[in-house]
Amino acid sequence: MLRKSISYFILFFINVLLLWYPINSSAIELQSLSIKGFEKVMADKKEITLVFIFTSWCRVCKESFPELLSLSDKYNSDDRVKVIILSLDEKATNLDAMAKKYKNNKNKIHCFEEDITKKNIGSALFENGIRYNGTIPHITIFNKGEAIVNDNYEIQSVKNFINHLYDQGIHGK
Repeated sequence: MLRKSISYFILFFINVLLLWYPINSSAIELQSLSIKGFEKVMADKKEITLVFIFTSWCRVCKESFPELLSLSDKYNSDDRVKVIILSLDEKATNLDAMAKKYKNNKNKIHCFEEDITKKNIGSALFENGIRYNGTIPHITIFNKGEAIVNDNYEIQSVKNFINHLYDQGIHGK
């Protein structure tokens, strides 16, 4: 009986600790950008840069997100590959649930400040080599500064293409 009571006490204590100090409690970081802030993010392109444009309400975008984060995590420490995740949601609060869902992920979700007009966002995308056509998810891939993909693609194909570019870059030097 005493052993059973001690076991229950230990389980209770562990549960209390988990409530006070939850594991994996920090959400993915949301970074609000001005137009100049976006230009700064885009100016820091790597040899291979993937720009993933999405909205929180898009079913295909949400289904693609785990694969996108997996790709980003794979190359996170590599100085030749950069993944930029850009939301076109009108309010950053729309992203809260998505940010909480992907706990302890080192990626950032960039979103434009709420007072920036769609026209200004479209101009900023265009001026930075992104030929956004209004469909989401939208993928732009830059290879050595040149946009080589600029359209709507299935995320698995994008992963395979990024891996191919990466392997080609290693062996093609």
